[in-house]
Amino acid sequence: MHTDKRRSETISAGTICVSLLSASIRVHLWLCVLAFCCVTACAQSTVRDYRQAHERQIIDEFTRLLAIPNVAADKENIRRNSQFIFEMMQRCGLSPQLLEAKSKDTPPAVYGEWKIAGATQSIILYAHYDGQPVDPKAWTASPPFQPTWRSARADKGGQVVTLPASGEINSEWRIYARGASDDKAGVMGILTAFDALKAQGAAPSFNIKFLFEGEEEAGSPHLGEIIDLHKDLLQSQA
Repeated sequence: MHTDKRRSETISAGTICVSLLSASIRVHLWLCVLAFCCVTACAQSTVRDYRQAHERQIIDEFTRLLAIPNVAADKENIRRNSQFIFEMMQRCGLSPQLLEAKSKDTPPAVYGEWKIAGATQSIILYAHYDGQPVDPKAWTASPPFQPTWRSARADKGGQVVTLPASGEINSEWRIYARGASDDKAGVMGILTAFDALKAQGAAPSFNIKFLFEGEEEAGSPHLGEIIDLHKDLLQSQA
């Protein structure tokens, strides 16, 4: 998402707490569940149970993703991001591919799909893994690519804290890093929602395709080219 850079330092750079991550996961999961027509009275508690049971795994993977610098112009590190997401999707069983543009200097889009036997239609879920250019000197609380936990908002006196070795994580704690909300949380939310649905044995009536872009904050200069080069793969109805 394009925003004023100073605003980006405080919001998109900013302050995703465990409860916000949980909410992001719930949003994507509910979208999928509603589309699958498999909403039940216990669906919300099922989502909550899944998140609680896998909280440490989710947080650990998210923290490692946040630690990779994600400015689109940083060719080496932006590809590290795409490879990390590729491997996440591979573990999920989504048969990922890196969709390249004509130039190998262009960050690839990471693609995966959940194929459903007999399905004739598809939808695409999108998020981006790049972030706006960042001046590390402007990050007075903690470095942008050193994920740091605080007990509350930094501007409200939140202190640096260390996650306990076990037990529930305080829902008021926040993780500070570039991309913690916009938009690596989107990538994490979508993939965690998929994991939760798969664990429930949910069966959609259509295929689901996943597309994670690496140049959104730069204005998506090559997204059209990538879509054109891979248009057969990316065909969908929504």
